[in-house]
Amino acid sequence: MAQVLSFSCTQKFFDTRHFPRGFRRSGAFTINEADLLERYGQALQALASGTRPPQTDEEQHFVDFVQGRTEGHTPMERLWAKYLLASRGKKLITISGSPRPSQGRGDEAEPEESATPEDVLDD
Repeated sequence: MAQVLSFSCTQKFFDTRHFPRGFRRSGAFTINEADLLERYGQALQALASGTRPPQTDEEQHFVDFVQGRTEGHTPMERLWAKYLLASRGKKLITISGSPRPSQGRGDEAEPEESATPEDVLDD
């Protein structure tokens, strides 16, 4: 629990751009994770952006994790990685195009040549 005490901050963290109804209602986080993000998210964001210098060894390890120098092993590091992944949103895939032309499947009749008046008289 000493690790959580390291990330002290005075304001609650809200990301209304990516989670307009809150972390709890987003479906991306458990209730415990949502509470941790609200309570310590300001400190995590400040450390990740570099606006706050690390004050403890745990915070320094978090900064190293954010900068890619080490892997995330602590619960706060895994939670921040989960937050970043969830805030990117889901990839939107659209399918559009025209139907493929049939290639000799025999389903469609081939267009016949138009008959000229001479062809009709020759028969």
